[in-house]
Amino acid sequence: MAQGTRFWDEKWLGDWLLMDRFPRVYALEANKNCTVQITNNEDRWEWVLCPNGVFGVSNMRRHIYSSLLQDEGGVTRWCLVVPVKLNALIWRVLLDRIPTRSNLLEKKVDLPSVLFPSCDLQVEDFIHVFLHCEVAEEVWRRIFKWLDYPFLCSITFLRYACG
Repeated sequence: MAQGTRFWDEKWLGDWLLMDRFPRVYALEANKNCTVQITNNEDRWEWVLCPNGVFGVSNMRRHIYSSLLQDEGGVTRWCLVVPVKLNALIWRVLLDRIPTRSNLLEKKVDLPSVLFPSCDLQVEDFIHVFLHCEVAEEVWRRIFKWLDYPFLCSITFLRYACG
């Protein structure tokens, strides 16, 4: 096989074209003109986002952050001992990106009331829902009891959890 043989539309692996043998995969291919090379070296995967060709999670994270995510002006810190969904929730809370009634009202969503329905005392915003509401505090108290930890006030806990 010559260097730079076209992966999909040249016979290089058997007596058939890969695009004919695997038409559904070919239809999904974004780069139908990709090429392959056979060398005398050992086969290996190469990671093009890193100069040394070795995959690294930090390089992937940088690539995703720079190309796909909007810059929110802060550093995202993930706690590895906390489930991913909880990390994501805390991150969204810190950015005020959860669909509270106050946020929905800013988006012009018609609501019958902006009060937090669990207590009907204050506007439903993330600070009230997670920290100031007596209902929220009772939830935190029960979570700490379930985890068999001494109860901390929810503000102290949230500061600890978010680094």
